[in-house]
Parts: sequence; C-alpha cells; structure tokens
Amino acid sequence: MYDKKDTHSLELEEIYNIYKTSEKGLSEIEAEKRLKLYGENTLKEKEESKFKIFIRQFNNILIYVLFLASLVSVVAHKYVDFFVIIALIFINSIIGFIQEIKAIISIKALKKMTESKTKVIRDGKIIEIPSAQMVPGDVAIFSEGSVITADGRLFESKSLMVDEATITGESLPVIKDHKAKISKDALVYELKNTLLSGTTVVKGEGRVVVTKTADG
Repeated sequence: MYDKKDTHSLELEEIYNIYKTSEKGLSEIEAEKRLKLYGENTLKEKEESKFKIFIRQFNNILIYVLFLASLVSVVAHKYVDFFVIIALIFINSIIGFIQEIKAIISIKALKKMTESKTKVIRDGKIIEIPSAQMVPGDVAIFSEGSVITADGRLFESKSLMVDEATITGESLPVIKDHKAKISKDALVYELKNTLLSGTTVVKGEGRVVVTKTADG
C-alpha cells in the first residue's frame, strides 16, 4: 500500500516519489496494473442475501395481525380459515420479495447508467475515464461543476473554490491553493492544498495527484 498519511504536509516531490508519478500522469499500462492491485474506485456496498430480504417481508404490522388471526382460527378449530390466512401471508411476502428484488436491480442499473467520469492524464494525454477506474498516482483534472471522486494533492490551481459542505459542514465554498503549506496535524477543513472525495468544484480548475481511492 502507498503511504497516504499526511500527504498534505509533504513537498510535491515527495508525493511524486511516493506514488511513482509526475505531472504527466501514469501510463495506461501502469494504471491497469494499479487498478488490478487496488481495485475500482467505488465504495463497496454490502450485499444483502435474498434470504434476509425474504424474511424481512414478514416484519410488518399487517403480517402480525394475520398471524394472530391464524392462531385464533386454530383455537376456534377453523382449520380452513387458518390455511387460507397462512397462504395469504406467504403470497403477500412473495410479492413483496419480488418487488424489492426488482427495485434493487433497477437501482443498480441506474447507478451504472449515471456513472461519473473524470479527466485524467494518461501517457501524457488528457482523456476522460469512468471515475471507478481512477488509481493512486493518477493525475486528475477537476473544473467548475466537477464532483471530486478521489482524494488528491493539488500541484496546480487556478481561482479554485470547492464546496466541502458534505465533509466539513461549511456552507461557504473554500479557496484551494496548491502552494499552501499545511502542517502535519492540520484539521480536515484546513487542507487548502488537498481536494477531498465527495466535494464539488464551484469555481476555477485544479490538477491533483490522486492520493486515495476507495481502496487504494
């Protein structure tokens, strides 16, 4: 693993050495190697088993009422009513299960369709790639309107302002400057030379060395 600690306090030359990169970015071959090593730049969602999804269908007030009614039917020796109620419970649960599975599939498909893209420099050329394929050491370019999709240390900035409300809660955009000298123990809202994943560029442009992806 790369040493991602306190990259905000290091000199740029140290960053380049740690991540074995430069302002010209990585080669496609090296990027592919790192992608295989560190995995995609996506947050891993915990997959819920279909069994748990099915069992969850029984966890609602209507089902509790029907179960109670089935018990009353048994006590009253109305066995036909008991089996009818039990059948209704399972039919209702199966329908709910199918609908939830369809919803999960639809959400996954929608996420794939709306996957963000990021400009990076590969083999000395600016190209646009799916954000999921970004790796540590990539040189990424973010401009007005860009959603920052990986943490990165700035080495170039022009009138750069970033909305960091999702990270720090600050309502006003923060000015970013690649020349800023930041102490090792600086707090997250003091990282003027760093772009943080999940924030948004509201003005200007910045170029960074990617220091942290989802698993990298």
